[in-house]
Amino acid sequence: MNEKRIRRLMRLMGLMPIYQKPNTSKAAKGHKTYPYLLRGLRITQPNQVWCADITYLPKHAQKRHATP
Repeated sequence: MNEKRIRRLMRLMGLMPIYQKPNTSKAAKGHKTYPYLLRGLRITQPNQVWCADITYLPKHAQKRHATP
């Protein structure tokens, strides 16, 4: 499917694309930057390392975060 078809289908379904604002990954001044603690760690067994994901969801000029 090409871009025009996607746009048309989204318009028919009433969907609007959401674009991220620039520089969303830049930390604000004064915020602490944490080191990557898993660098150099050899993962050899299940459940040795866990992770979490924070997904950014913009909504009406308010910042919302969703976690699984």
